Amino acid sequence: MKHECPICYKCIKEHGKCSEVIPLEDIISEVKSSELFRDLEQSLKDVLENIKRIREDRENNVKSIQTQKKKITMEIDSIKTQIIQHLEKLKGSVIKELEQVYDDHTCRIQSIISSLKDHEHEIKLCSTEFENITKYASDLQTFLGMREIQSKVTDNESRLKTMISNKSLENVDLQLIINDKVQGFLISEKFGTITIKESSSACTNIATKKIKQAQISSPNTVLPIRNISVDLKQTFDTSCEWPSGCSLTRTRKLGATFSQITMPTTLNEYH
Repeated sequence: MKHECPICYKCIKEHGKCSEVIPLEDIISEVKSSELFRDLEQSLKDVLENIKRIREDRENNVKSIQTQKKKITMEIDSIKTQIIQHLEKLKGSVIKELEQVYDDHTCRIQSIISSLKDHEHEIKLCSTEFENITKYASDLQTFLGMREIQSKVTDNESRLKTMISNKSLENVDLQLIINDKVQGFLISEKFGTITIKESSSACTNIATKKIKQAQISSPNTVLPIRNISVDLKQTFDTSCEWPSGCSLTRTRKLGATFSQITMPTTLNEYH
């Protein structure tokens, strides 16, 4: 039987009358030397090369962001150190100011205390003298002693009023007002922000041999026929009165077709 070969019913029904059906044996006989086979082989190489190139690019990106992470960490530590050093400097400055203010006001208060102690001692002596007058002095001695004691009492009262009037007895309190910028730093919720900057990678362009070949062998530009010009190269005579066509052979001989021979005719050759 000429048709003794395995074939399914569906193929017989759908392709039984197709004249373009090619036997499978004819197709697979030269499959390994076919252009499709070579294209598939090249495609495998291209895909493998692209995968390798993209993988290496991603690995390099990982190494890059690892380096960037270390750099950012070092930058954070550096800024932290600078902040601590600056705070220490600010602390030293405000402590120095505190010591100066403390010493100045303490010295003033101590001076007032010393003066008040002298007044206190003087009044105590007056009080003791007044008690002695009360117990032992005569009327004349009492009169004279009272005048002297009254003078000292009046003088001390005047000194106290002077201290009050010039505000020497005002209470002194030391307070610290934190700089607004320092306060703002203390309430700051973030040291900084990590941002992501994305840029196109060179490996996003998938390279294949076909694309490379197409880029290398780009077609020449064909000029429109209206832009083509001719130059007169040679003239020659012919006996053809009405030439209807001509052709140039490989040996550069010109052949002409005509309807009848009546008189010589000049033909022009253009290139």
